[in-house]
Amino acid sequence: MPIVELKIVEGREPNVKKKLVKDITDVIAENLSVPHDKIRILLYEIPAENWIVGGTPKSSSP
Repeated sequence: MPIVELKIVEGREPNVKKKLVKDITDVIAENLSVPHDKIRILLYEIPAENWIVGGTPKSSSP
């Protein structure tokens, strides 16, 4: 049973996340020959102030 952990900055629309996890599931199923119902995805949404790039929180980025 494949388990994928995906971390993204919070703030995306539910329909965008739904499409993302569907597409990832489809790719895993095809490439690993695993049934869709055996694939698990853990989607973590990180607040922008906790997503740091080069010492600067994403919440401070333009």
